[in-house]
Amino acid sequence: STLAELVEHRFLTPGQLRRLEEGQEFLWRIRFAQHILTGRREDRLLFDHQKNLAAMLGYEDATYTLGVEQLMQRYYRTVMELSRLNEMLLQLFEEAILMDPDAEAEPLNERFQVKNGFLQTVDENVFRDEPSALLELFLLLQQNPDIRGVSAYTVGQIKRNLYLIDDEFRQHPRHHRLFLSILRAPEGVTHELRRMNLYGVLGLYIPAFGRIVGRMQYDLFHAYTVDEHTLFVVSNLRRFALSRFDDEFPQCSEIMQALEQPEIAYLSGLFHDIAKGRGGDHSELGAVDAAAFCLEHGLSKYESGIVAWLVRNHLALSMTAQKKDIHDPDVINEFAALVGDPLHLDYLYLLTVADVRATDPKLWNSWKAQLFNDLYVLTRRALRRGLENPIDRDLLLNEKQEKARAILSDRGFPGERIDKVWAQHKYNYFLKHRVKDITRHTEWLTDSYTDSYIGVVVVRRRHTGDGVEAVLYTPRVKRKFAHATAVLDELGMTIMDARIVPLDGDRS
Repeated sequence: STLAELVEHRFLTPGQLRRLEEGQEFLWRIRFAQHILTGRREDRLLFDHQKNLAAMLGYEDATYTLGVEQLMQRYYRTVMELSRLNEMLLQLFEEAILMDPDAEAEPLNERFQVKNGFLQTVDENVFRDEPSALLELFLLLQQNPDIRGVSAYTVGQIKRNLYLIDDEFRQHPRHHRLFLSILRAPEGVTHELRRMNLYGVLGLYIPAFGRIVGRMQYDLFHAYTVDEHTLFVVSNLRRFALSRFDDEFPQCSEIMQALEQPEIAYLSGLFHDIAKGRGGDHSELGAVDAAAFCLEHGLSKYESGIVAWLVRNHLALSMTAQKKDIHDPDVINEFAALVGDPLHLDYLYLLTVADVRATDPKLWNSWKAQLFNDLYVLTRRALRRGLENPIDRDLLLNEKQEKARAILSDRGFPGERIDKVWAQHKYNYFLKHRVKDITRHTEWLTDSYTDSYIGVVVVRRRHTGDGVEAVLYTPRVKRKFAHATAVLDELGMTIMDARIVPLDGDRS
């Protein structure tokens, strides 16, 4: 009937009871402060209350971290600890009530055995006598997917022996091989990384990762703590590597499954945000950490360099796609020069898609998917030409016009009608649009009464992905664009992309 009785019945140790009570006290303090702050019973730690709550509880902004971020990091770490204790308790209850205490254990090796479907150590001195077992345990779980989990007895042992993961442990070649084996395993990579994080092993083996455990970013974009976001990135990369998920992102799956070293992608995912909250450029600081870790773990200078480059430039593809005109040959040539070769482009494309999808599920949509894919395809084409042969504007414009004219001619559109429409367009229009868009716009304008003072509009549902596409051909008057966007806003629509193309004359 009380938490203390769990110790009497040997379900908890005195130290575990103390952590449980400390966690309970902390959560109660937050809950009571929220009631005072809101003037009512409010048991949800909503985003709007967190900043005022942190100030009420005495957290102050520091050089590299806000007071609210300090509070929320403590909150998440407390919840992780309580979750770990809860998992262990539930399993102990299951063993005491539902399982056969006299069941025979099946040996796996000299250090581990399986009893009642759970992995456990053969005795209480295993981790002290062989510290590498702290990593070997997770590899065994990957190699034996029929095992239901780790016994509560062994989870408690792991917690008591975490002090063994020190600098000497981190520098041991056997431990390097074990960690890379976990990353390279055909199944269970993300699952075991999450378990390593829950048990506290991952944050001690990679100290920089330990500093981001439970760390939140106080903004409206990141829905997860940095460590959870990081593990979601690795999870997304893993889904690209597994053929049973090919239908989700076919192109990403094709690229990922063709890579000889997928662990490079996983390592870049693990380290891409690892320097958040330290001050300075987290990409640059993280790249230094990543290079040192990879070299220490036996990767070649070239392989380590790729991981470091990916961490340093993990925002480059997203920023280029969303903030620059990717249909401008100069932009593509500049990005191709940054990437350098198709292999770096493949890794960066996969990391970007996995990263954006793991930031907040609401931020990913078909428009971003198409935008990233367009940049990938255009850059790959530029790399095939060679960096010494940059894309030529006139050549690209002529190629697009020739392809569009051929399609329109096949559909019965006379050349003079095509020329009449195209005469209004400047070269930027042809550079900014795909051949299929040019073809569709030309068909529409040749079949419409374009001399109307009001102008003409065509709206269609996108053939791929979500949303609708609206094209306006209107007189060029003040606030026309503002009026158009206001109408869409009144209809409850979110505008993902907008382009204004001035035409020769008074139209746009």
